Amino acid sequence: INQERLTMLNINSKDYLPVDYRKSADSYFFAYGLIRAGQLRDAENMVGQMISGLQVNVKKKDFASAVSAAYIVSSFNELYMHKRDSSYLQENFPAIRKIGDYVYSFCTEVHSIASLRSGTARYNLIGEASEQDIFVFYLAMSAMAYLSRCMGIFGHESRFRNEATRSGRRLMMPLPDFSRSRSICRMVRRVMSLPDSLSS
Repeated sequence: INQERLTMLNINSKDYLPVDYRKSADSYFFAYGLIRAGQLRDAENMVGQMISGLQVNVKKKDFASAVSAAYIVSSFNELYMHKRDSSYLQENFPAIRKIGDYVYSFCTEVHSIASLRSGTARYNLIGEASEQDIFVFYLAMSAMAYLSRCMGIFGHESRFRNEATRSGRRLMMPLPDFSRSRSICRMVRRVMSLPDSLSS
């Protein structure tokens, strides 16, 4: 990564290691910004660091690593859509497919927002999983479907597309989740109890 450009944003290259939800989310948005600014070489270096920095335990899946993996897939997809370099995709697809498979295996165990593991609790004010968490997985599965199609692996495209569709349906559950409503009320009470200077 071009450290001088990152220093302008008050960022260190080590911040891009996707070790938790916050850093992986930040990494995605910084990569997105670099790509939109035409700094594809810097974005490619950063995405490469994200891929090499991810460590997962396939036998013991957890929320933080699954979300980090999902952001990596989406970052790579954004970069490829702008590079349009088939050799770049072919070179990196085995690693991305491995990461995508990990996200897929996690997603298949999620049947609703309420069934998401509680690893997200410390990352939002509600203290529970939210629609944003599901949407991150939806984007990653859609990206994997697209990348698989570009590789001509249509069986994988169908598998990832089906999971993306399933994730999308979880965002449109018609029945209210009253347990989440109670959590939102608790969050509002916490905010209301803050000093005026903080809650305004």
